[in-house]
Amino acid sequence: MVRLLDDALLATQGTETSTDAALELVDVRELLDAERNARPDRQIELESGRENAPLYVLGNRLALRRVFSNLIDNAITYGHDARISIASGQERIVVTIDDHGPGIPGGMRDMVREPFVRLEQSRAQATGGSGLGLAIVSNLVARHAGRFTISDAPGGGARMIIDLPRFRADRGD
Repeated sequence: MVRLLDDALLATQGTETSTDAALELVDVRELLDAERNARPDRQIELESGRENAPLYVLGNRLALRRVFSNLIDNAITYGHDARISIASGQERIVVTIDDHGPGIPGGMRDMVREPFVRLEQSRAQATGGSGLGLAIVSNLVARHAGRFTISDAPGGGARMIIDLPRFRADRGD
């Protein structure tokens, strides 16, 4: 019950809520690798490119971990596996998480970002959560000046895309 209340508060907080007090350099590659390693019994593929250099964003480590943890858990729960890829440019870091599940119908993609909306309708905890996960993801990504997109994975399933501004010391971020 406490977790549900915490999630509800987090999902309904406005994007104007400041997270500046907890900002730090967060290596997205390291964070995703830790999330994969935390689930050794699960099928999680991580493609992070040939370069092993850190991919930094200026953000709240706990919030970003929650974003990726939620999306990876959803991919495993509803899509049986998670395929994660990281792409980076000078300005942005893009994390894509694909699964092999039923996907999210186009007409529902905006709606599932709202609190308490679930595609699985039984309301049983065994078959799904409280309907707050994607609302939390959407809110936390926005608080990091990022974009959260839902689309179709190639070959079927859901594709979740998190696009975050890359930290660059020469910009004075």
